[in-house]
Amino acid sequence: MTMGCKREQGDNKGTDQYREKRMKNNYAVKKSRDKTKQKAQEASDRVRQLEVDNQNLKITIDTMTQELEYLKKVLFSNANGKNFENCPQLEDSIQQILNEEGHSDPDHVKNIVEEFLRANPQ
Repeated sequence: MTMGCKREQGDNKGTDQYREKRMKNNYAVKKSRDKTKQKAQEASDRVRQLEVDNQNLKITIDTMTQELEYLKKVLFSNANGKNFENCPQLEDSIQQILNEEGHSDPDHVKNIVEEFLRANPQ
């Protein structure tokens, strides 16, 4: 008895059965490769989109940091020389300004500061 006899019997290259088996296998291989390529393309697209999102978030952080510094300067310039360092009410007022829509409007900021100063005379 020789090894591989079954293969020799079932894989006669000239038969219709063999050609059909090869066609099915070739189709399955192509389908699998296409699916792998598609997944790789989707992952690549996702990475690109995340990089864009990350860049936009960095820009937003920079903008908000600059805005916060501006608001602090406005708040301190309107404090009439009063010392509000390490003041929790000041931090609350800044947070209130940042949480509201239109918080970069100078008149709105001035109103918040004036309200803060009236509520917290020192």
